[in-house]
Amino acid sequence: MRANVMGGFSRVLPVAALLALQTGSLRAELRISSDFESGSAQVIEIDQATQTVLFQPAGDAARGWPNWWFLRVDGADPQRPVVFKLRSRPEIAASWTMPLRAAFSTNGTTWVHTAPGERRGAVETYRVSTPSATFWLAWGPPFTVSDAKAFVHSVATEHSFAKEFELCKSLEGRSVPALQIAEGNPPDDKRPGIWILARQHAWEVGGSWVARGFVEWLVGSDESARWIRQHAEVFVVPIMDADRVATGDGGKNSQPHDHNRDWTETPHYVEVAAAQKQIQSVVRQGRMGMMLDLHNPGAGSPPELYVIPGNLVSTATAGRQDRFISLLREQVPDLKIVDEHPRSDAPEDQTRWRSLTAPWVQAHANPQTISFTLETPWNAPHGTTESYREMGRKLGLVIEKYLRGPEKP
Repeated sequence: MRANVMGGFSRVLPVAALLALQTGSLRAELRISSDFESGSAQVIEIDQATQTVLFQPAGDAARGWPNWWFLRVDGADPQRPVVFKLRSRPEIAASWTMPLRAAFSTNGTTWVHTAPGERRGAVETYRVSTPSATFWLAWGPPFTVSDAKAFVHSVATEHSFAKEFELCKSLEGRSVPALQIAEGNPPDDKRPGIWILARQHAWEVGGSWVARGFVEWLVGSDESARWIRQHAEVFVVPIMDADRVATGDGGKNSQPHDHNRDWTETPHYVEVAAAQKQIQSVVRQGRMGMMLDLHNPGAGSPPELYVIPGNLVSTATAGRQDRFISLLREQVPDLKIVDEHPRSDAPEDQTRWRSLTAPWVQAHANPQTISFTLETPWNAPHGTTESYREMGRKLGLVIEKYLRGPEKP
């Protein structure tokens, strides 16, 4: 968690004010905190008279883009709005820091959108009216490492065909939870392996919610979900960069590089090495079917699917990619296709491209494998927990249709 309070007009109260506090005639002081899991806020100034808070993200730039923010409010006067003035950090473009609508919660669990903010230069203003003196505000609906552990455990407890496992311990000693889902009698070596990864960039919280929605659908009563469980083996990692999610850092472009640029023969991050090992085990059995890496795109972007260009894969793989894209477009009509290709023939660009997740998986997988990066919009009215989870359900329907034919992957 990242917390840094620089102001607030705090001072010793006179005797008359102390008596007023005791009698309830003086309003409680507005307080801002972020000393909790995934919290991040640097408070620059609080004007108690107008309930106005000027703040910015508090992330360590060495641990990724400092665009994620998540704070708690106590002592708000419910009779008047609390005004938040969000200032971007100079290390990053303001568009990555300032959603049009912030995520709001009165219990820290259920998240809704605020009214649209107002942008003036490098400051976005949100006005929050609520009957609660305590509430939470965030860049997007938080999904912490503790949330991932609780979700994975509840799914495994409620469904005998789901098993929770620890992908690894992170570099900072955190447990990275994961799920394996397979139902019925077909032996594992006959089932196509499906891998779903999320939050290789810590701030991209929508990826975890899409993964959650996919799992909720997969373990449910839908016939298509049941078919996948009975004919495939599915692995889901809701959070890859557990350390930066926990500390409220952005993750993307962290030092020495982020998780999505760590897919080499000698990865820096334990999570990447562990996922590679598990994926290669499925590959050795000749049954690696699909890998999907879940992200959020840039502000204002539609849903984006990063695809390895047809000239960099076999003709058969290109055909499988096209079929998956066609099926996904039936569920997501505004899908944008982005070529996942090297920037140039320069050795450094080739090396960088091969260290990205989808190209690495494609290069080390079976002939029938396809791998993509899917980015679900955040800076939009539908960038909510419900819409993210709905994207996960749609993704499940697409995977089922893809796996069923016309050719077996």
